[in-house]
Amino acid sequence: MRTGAFILGLIGGLFGLLIGALAFIFGLAAFAFGASDSAAGRSFLAILFALAAFTGAFLSIPRPLLGAATLAAAAVGSVYALGLFGAPMLFFMGMGAWFAFKGRRDAG
Repeated sequence: MRTGAFILGLIGGLFGLLIGALAFIFGLAAFAFGASDSAAGRSFLAILFALAAFTGAFLSIPRPLLGAATLAAAAVGSVYALGLFGAPMLFFMGMGAWFAFKGRRDAG
C-alpha cells in the first residue's frame, strides 16, 4: 500500500506541475494583456501544492500518516487553486492519501 501511495503521489505531483505550469504561463499572458492577476497567483499556488504532493509521496513510505495528511492537503489545495482543472490531481493525490492511510500498519 505504501508503494502505491508513493507512485500515485508522484503521478499527482507530475500532473500538478504540468497543469500548474501551463496555467501559470497562460495567467501571465492574460495579465500582460490587461486581465486580472489572480490567475497567475492561483496557478503559482497550484505549483506549490504539486511540490507538497511530492513531499507527501516521499513521506508515505517512512511516515505514512504524515504522508497521507500531506497528500490530502495538496489534493484539496490543488482543487482550490485550479478549480475543475485540479480534478486529476484530486484523484491521484486522494487515492495516494487513501493508500498511505490504509498502509500505515504495514511493515515498512
